[in-house]
Amino acid sequence: MHLRDINAITSAQLYELTMEKIELKAKVRDLEFENKKLELENLELLNRIDDHYKLVENLSTLLGKHRKLYQEPVENLWSTEPIDRSKVREQ
Repeated sequence: MHLRDINAITSAQLYELTMEKIELKAKVRDLEFENKKLELENLELLNRIDDHYKLVENLSTLLGKHRKLYQEPVENLWSTEPIDRSKVREQ
């Protein structure tokens, strides 16, 4: 094998490796972009979960105030029966 043949083979291999490296770098960039997108989606979902927890907390507080105001027993809390207004505490 001549030096010229070895050089041609080596150049072809180097070209292939360089192209492969460029393709891999492009895939890494695509994956990094997708990862960043998923991180933002996760952050948005965490913020929505936090908002829901705050809403539940506020509803719980309002429910507690409502129970105190109307002095409703816990077992009738979700009743569809009308509230007996005679039991309502005067403010």
